[in-house]
Amino acid sequence: MEQVRLDQPVRLSEQSWPENITPVVSICCITYNQEKFIRDCLEGFLMQETTFPVEILVHDDASNDKTADIIREYEARNPGLFKPIYQTENQYSKGIKPNTKFNIPRAAGQYIAFCEGDDYWIDPLKLQKQVDFLEKNVDHGLVHTEINLYREERKEMIHSFNSGLINSNTVKSKTELFDHILHARIRIRTPTVMIRKKFLDSIQPNDMSFLMGDTPRWLDLSQISLFHYFDYPTAVYRSSLNTASRQKDKKKNYRFVLSMYEMRLYYCKKYNYQISKTLIKMYNRYMITYLVYDPFYKPFFPLSNPSIVQKMMLNLIRKNLFISLLKKYVKIYEYIENKLHQKLKFNFFL
Repeated sequence: MEQVRLDQPVRLSEQSWPENITPVVSICCITYNQEKFIRDCLEGFLMQETTFPVEILVHDDASNDKTADIIREYEARNPGLFKPIYQTENQYSKGIKPNTKFNIPRAAGQYIAFCEGDDYWIDPLKLQKQVDFLEKNVDHGLVHTEINLYREERKEMIHSFNSGLINSNTVKSKTELFDHILHARIRIRTPTVMIRKKFLDSIQPNDMSFLMGDTPRWLDLSQISLFHYFDYPTAVYRSSLNTASRQKDKKKNYRFVLSMYEMRLYYCKKYNYQISKTLIKMYNRYMITYLVYDPFYKPFFPLSNPSIVQKMMLNLIRKNLFISLLKKYVKIYEYIENKLHQKLKFNFFL
């Protein structure tokens, strides 16, 4: 059935559609205790100018500040546009990913766009341009763009933060695309993304859970569709201390980094890609480091060809010896490891 379109793009806040119209785009937004930022996010949605209907799916994860009240305010002013879920118990703390569990399954649009409650869009034609591209290029399943980064603690805006990274438009094969995403040479920033929903629905759920948000989703999509990149910013990603990728707590920080390497190993195995010696070495290193903080953690993958230093550390940990001392001197261990192996740094978010 042919979809109804307007002659010219109109702001979402000014559009009027029949009550049962099927949206072309579903915006998926998750929030938790973001009362300082949520208005910027929601205004970024309302300023979008499109020729097609949109639905805004907001999932508030039992915020204990005024986030939910602000969402209700926008819902009341824009009946039918906002479709919120207000949780009474936090779902993320139960290991549930709100977008995967609650937003994506109810999305009615052909395309899905993402933006978390502390990020916001700055290009009023973001959705229109991305839909136009996807409708002309049916072999593409994902469109993403450049992004600006705002460092909250410094009150500093860094423009075009992807500058210097590989452009996904230059990638010639799914193997190459997979490898670049896996090693963060291509960074797909969630608030800039639009996905063709039928590709998203075709992804088989993982039997493991990882801490780096949407990166596993991009890896899966890289194996079934092409990606396109617009080299101008359409969104601002807000970077704050004590988030998943920037933990003050050492144990949580090491757990996040370890999860990143677990994910890399898992996906190499899932799609039968070769696992490099460097990846194995880095996994071993961060597994040992994390075990110092959590000796009872059960590794997803066994250590492979550990070094002499790693064997010594593992033996001490297993015997529960000198754990407090090992914590104090874990930096010495890392220094030794860095001398034995080339030091590599990866960060999927910054």
